[in-house]
Amino acid sequence: GRWFVSFHYELEPQPTPKKIDVVGVDLGSRKLAVLSSGEVFESPRALERSLRRLRLWQRRLSRRVKGGKNREKARLRVAKLHYRISCLCSDAIHKLTTAVAKNHETVVVEDLNVQGMLRNRYLARTISDLGLYEIKRQLEYKCRLYGSQLVVADRWFPSSKLCSRCGHVHTKLGSSELFVCPHCGFRCDLNAAINLRNHYYSTAESPAVAACGATSGGGTSDGGLRAMCAMKQEVGTGEPSLDKSNRLALSASSSVDQR
Repeated sequence: GRWFVSFHYELEPQPTPKKIDVVGVDLGSRKLAVLSSGEVFESPRALERSLRRLRLWQRRLSRRVKGGKNREKARLRVAKLHYRISCLCSDAIHKLTTAVAKNHETVVVEDLNVQGMLRNRYLARTISDLGLYEIKRQLEYKCRLYGSQLVVADRWFPSSKLCSRCGHVHTKLGSSELFVCPHCGFRCDLNAAINLRNHYYSTAESPAVAACGATSGGGTSDGGLRAMCAMKQEVGTGEPSLDKSNRLALSASSSVDQR
C-alpha cells in the first residue's frame, strides 16, 4: 500500500563545527553505541519488541488457504509489520551516525567480525537486530559529508578486555556492561570506548589503523602487533590522558559505583 521513489543526486561536502576532537564508539549487544564522551545511544530493540505479534501473524498466515483473500490479508499484515521493524531500526541508526559524524572530528570504531558473532545462537537475533554493518557503512559516507575522519581499529585489538587505566588484559570477560579490572579494581562502563580513543592517539601514524572505512587484513599483522604493544606501554605508564568530558563521565561512574 505504499509507493517508493528512488533518485540519485550529487552533494558537496558540508563540514560542520565539531564539539570533540576524537571519540571512541563502542558498539554492543545491550546498547546500540557507547561513546567515550559519556553519551549512550539506546538500542530500539525493534525485532524483540515486535516478535510476539510477528509470530502470531506468521502462524495465521501459515494456516490460511493458498490463493484465498484471507491469506493475502495476512500476508500484507506480516509485510507491514516487517516494514515497521525495519523503519525503527533504520531510524535509530541514522540518528546515531548523523550525531557522531556531525559533532566529532575523528571517529574511531572497531572492525567487528559480524559473521562470526552471528554464529553464536544466543546472540544471533540481537546482533541481527542492531545492524552493526549498516552503522559502519553509514559512518563511512557521513564522515566524508560532514568533514570528519573515520578510523577503523584493528579487529584483534582487545578494546573490551583491556583496562584503560593499568593496561591489564582481562581474558575472561563477562556479559555485564560494567567493566571491572581484576588487577587494579577499575570500574567503568565506558572502558571499551576509551580504549578505542586512546588507540587512535597511540597509533595515529601506524599502518594498523585504516582511515575512511578501509580495513586491515584478517590476520594479525606486524603493524597490529606494534599498535597493541604501543597501547600497552602507554597505559602502563599511568592513567591515560582524558579530556574534560571524559574525566567528568569517569568521575560520575566511579561515584555511582562507590554509592
